[in-house]
Amino acid sequence: MSWIIIIDGYNVLQSWPPFSNLLDSTFPTQPKDPKFAQARDRLVRLIAEYAQYRGLRAVVVFDAHQRKTHHPTRNIQEGLEVIYTKWQQTADDYIIDWVHKYDGDLEIEVITSDQELSQKVHQFGATARSTFEFSDTYSRARPTRQGRFQDAIPDSDPLLADRVDSKTRRQLEMLKRQLKNQ
Repeated sequence: MSWIIIIDGYNVLQSWPPFSNLLDSTFPTQPKDPKFAQARDRLVRLIAEYAQYRGLRAVVVFDAHQRKTHHPTRNIQEGLEVIYTKWQQTADDYIIDWVHKYDGDLEIEVITSDQELSQKVHQFGATARSTFEFSDTYSRARPTRQGRFQDAIPDSDPLLADRVDSKTRRQLEMLKRQLKNQ
């Protein structure tokens, strides 16, 4: 599969069930809390494992707009890109700008439950998948006891994007972009 997923990090942490037991009602106001860091690291690890298994590029973006840095911080963690935004830049702003500037032939899919962000990235040719939909897709590829993923029997109907081969998906994405530019 040849596409890029961009994860709205804190949005996913707030709404993805695997993290509900790690975070309390103070989220996201306590970013230095050990549980908060543990949840963030666990999200990065899960996304990295999934991206490696599916053969796709993943970028996780976290808000850091209260830190006094003039440039976003980019780290490679667990084999994927982890971005912390710059001063007064939200993760939504970073993601929209990234999608808008992207000039490649791979499909971009943004994982967020933020409807406004979803609508904006659609305007620039990306697709958006809610956290719930992504959780469903992720749960179909479960790690074995040895830590390797394998396809599981889906417990719900797969999305069209999960049933289309990568070549067809890429062609549909290019068609969508051409129609958007007309």
